[in-house]
Parts: sequence; C-alpha cells; structure tokens
Amino acid sequence: MNIRISHIFFIYYISNYNQFNMRESILNTITNCKTLPKKFRVKDVNKFCNNILINSPSFLSKHCENNPGNYNTFFIRISKGLYTLK
Repeated sequence: MNIRISHIFFIYYISNYNQFNMRESILNTITNCKTLPKKFRVKDVNKFCNNILINSPSFLSKHCENNPGNYNTFFIRISKGLYTLK
C-alpha cells in the first residue's frame, strides 16, 4: 500500500480543521448564551446551551487559565468545577 505524504497531511489538516470548528462552535454558543449564569459548571452549560458539552465535559477545564496542557485559555477557574468567561 502506497500512502503519500500529501495524503497524510490532508488527513491531519482535515482532523485539525474539524477540531477548530468544534471549539469555535462551543465557544460561540457559551459566549452568546444569555441565560447562562456568570459563574457556571459543565451541567449549567449543558442545561442552558442545549447539551453542547455532553460529549466533551472536560472542555472547560482544558481551556481554563493555568491548564496543564497549554491549551488556549478562554475561562477562569473559580474553584473546582466552577468557571467564568475570561
């Protein structure tokens, strides 16, 4: 089986593009949700934003300040499981 580098790059690009779109979609939904409290938990986001984090409940912790994976920071962690927008 002959796999070209260009095919591998294309698959990698598509995978990262889909992750970027999903992240942007989640952020837009959370940011524009008028009923979400200023301090929120994953269950609050799911309750007020149509279960947007049902498949990725670690999204808030991954994207909070001082996260161990050096992910982009969009949230401030107030206490364990409690966040606010940055």
